[in-house]
Amino acid sequence: NNKNIFSTNDLGEIKNNELFFKSRKNQMIVSGGENINLLTIQNALFQFQNSLNLIVVACDDLKWGQVPVVVYERNNLNESIENIRNYCKQVLPKFMIPKHFIPVNQIPLLANKKPNYDDINNLIRDIIA
Repeated sequence: NNKNIFSTNDLGEIKNNELFFKSRKNQMIVSGGENINLLTIQNALFQFQNSLNLIVVACDDLKWGQVPVVVYERNNLNESIENIRNYCKQVLPKFMIPKHFIPVNQIPLLANKKPNYDDINNLIRDIIA
């Protein structure tokens, strides 16, 4: 009987008979055979400069399958991209370092103020293609 099952696309694990939330399934990618949680990258970048208005998303890549990409609002950036990339090299495994950093005037949002992933992905395709 499946009428009480609700698919959330959440990832979790059970420890000591308790369920712990880990992440959303759509925040996980595989890049060159490595599992990458995009929120791990995003959280690391917020540790570097918490005023950054950014989002980390996946982008298809012929060599790696998918790669992490940072889309950020350029007016909130107080550091050079090179400094941010160097920080990523210090705190993240090599396979998690974002391949692209894409500046935008404003991150596209839905009416509920959540990121508009369709618009963000279209923007990335237009720039990287």
